[in-house]
Amino acid sequence: MKNFLLLVMAWGVGLVWCGAQNTIVSGRVIRATNSEPLVGTSISIKGTNRGTITDANGRYRLTISKPVTLVIRFIGFRDI
Repeated sequence: MKNFLLLVMAWGVGLVWCGAQNTIVSGRVIRATNSEPLVGTSISIKGTNRGTITDANGRYRLTISKPVTLVIRFIGFRDI
């Protein structure tokens, strides 16, 4: 019985640990017409104040802990 209880406790701790893992979301924002990177594009998590901007190559990277919706904006482009 002790071994079974220890196994259940270890499994429960594993579930809590797995649920707290973070995921890195990364990508590149480019202009569709000529594939140039869009430097300074704003990438934010909808409903929060968390976000980032793209670098000189149009790349971004965000750490999330649950499914989210990303909002991507660039000056001079309309939202779709």
